[in-house]
Amino acid sequence: MKSEELTGNLHYQIFGLRSLYNLPDSVVKKFELHYASLPDSTIAKDTLLSVIINRKLKNSPYIFLRKKDGEVVTIYMENSQYQQFTKFKYKELIDNKQEVCIKLKAEKLMGRYYKCISVTSVKIKKGQTLGKQGKFLLYEYE
Repeated sequence: MKSEELTGNLHYQIFGLRSLYNLPDSVVKKFELHYASLPDSTIAKDTLLSVIINRKLKNSPYIFLRKKDGEVVTIYMENSQYQQFTKFKYKELIDNKQEVCIKLKAEKLMGRYYKCISVTSVKIKKGQTLGKQGKFLLYEYE
């Protein structure tokens, strides 16, 4: 397992369904039943769905990280790693002109998707929290 050090800012998306984390049990149950009924040949081995299921991440929380080059990546985490991000609220960060700077070690799963190995630092500093703007609610970390 090769790890990479990633740095960037906590990012907020309009909608972010990358796992079944925090979804009602009824939705999770329907998904699991549907997935179990699919033939193996239906799901390509290199899809995100296949990766998160095989790596046992389907119920894992995640954050979005905007790297220094502007690329936004998804970081899957253990619940214990994720809890520190639940205190940050988009509106408060905007109102206070703050951003959350993150440094972590992660394993690349595929494309722009990573599994967090450890969180090295989380700091609030003056700046602008970026997120996609729109008429929909932003994905909050809960």
